[in-house]
Amino acid sequence: MAVTILNALFLAECLREGAVFNSTLTLGRLDCFMSSRDLQRIARLLPNDSEFVESIQRGEIPAYMEALFRAMGASRLDAMDANDFEGATILQDLNEPLAAHLHSKYDAVVDAGTLEHVFNVPAAFKNVMDALKVGGHFFGTLPANNYCGHGFYQFSAEFFYRVFSGQNGFEMRKLFIAPAYIAGKWVDGPVFEVLDPEEVRGRVQIEGRRKMVFLVQARKMREEAVFATWPQQSDYSAAWSPRSACQHQHDDELTMLQSAVKTYRKIVNRIKGVRRLSERIKERKVWTRLCDENSALKPHEWTDQRPADSIIVRY
Repeated sequence: MAVTILNALFLAECLREGAVFNSTLTLGRLDCFMSSRDLQRIARLLPNDSEFVESIQRGEIPAYMEALFRAMGASRLDAMDANDFEGATILQDLNEPLAAHLHSKYDAVVDAGTLEHVFNVPAAFKNVMDALKVGGHFFGTLPANNYCGHGFYQFSAEFFYRVFSGQNGFEMRKLFIAPAYIAGKWVDGPVFEVLDPEEVRGRVQIEGRRKMVFLVQARKMREEAVFATWPQQSDYSAAWSPRSACQHQHDDELTMLQSAVKTYRKIVNRIKGVRRLSERIKERKVWTRLCDENSALKPHEWTDQRPADSIIVRY
């Protein structure tokens, strides 16, 4: 759990736009993953008379980031963890229900690398949502693509928009995606806004060659029973609606133009087949190199030969 230049810039922007950090809960005690240059850049965005800015001007690099949040206005600052090995002030296993005295207590809950490590995802997200006051904000930096093995999970835009939805008493304020780590260095972007799949009426599928993270800002608008109704993926919800069923029936009545489009798509798919073959050859070379470098990866080949009848087990 750590603050990088990417999520520090995100938090500073949200602060500038009116987010309040008076009482702040961080998930885990947050390390500093910023260089001296990164810290100086963030210091320019915060009050000059703060402890954080003064320490950066002296050339210090903090081990933990409490001073950053105090510079952002936090008069109460807690760190929650399942274990006190890093000096957390609140011990709470996020797999389990949040202690009653922690409900509706914080103006801001900040996750900079925790929730993907909690197995019981619905319980963990419900806990951070319950910890917020009405009007408070959740700020999250969570893994998107290419973080396989980092934690239990990687996430999608669909997940955040369905979790931080009106039915759970929340409103999504921002969802960004960005590469996080390139050539051994935490970077500041480029950053891209991600729209709601329900709004664009289709799946938002994002690919990238680098490790990518989501930056999430969601506001608690009112008290609701979180996950009283389980979220459903938006494109399935649309497909299951009566209007969608009528549309499918209409779509089955193909016009000449639609037939021409189908023919065109078949031709395009043939061309794509050649490209897929080329990409598979390139991908095999990449994974061969990865296996040479990583002892945890072992090549496997499928057996296409049908086994002899004598060794087929039938039930």
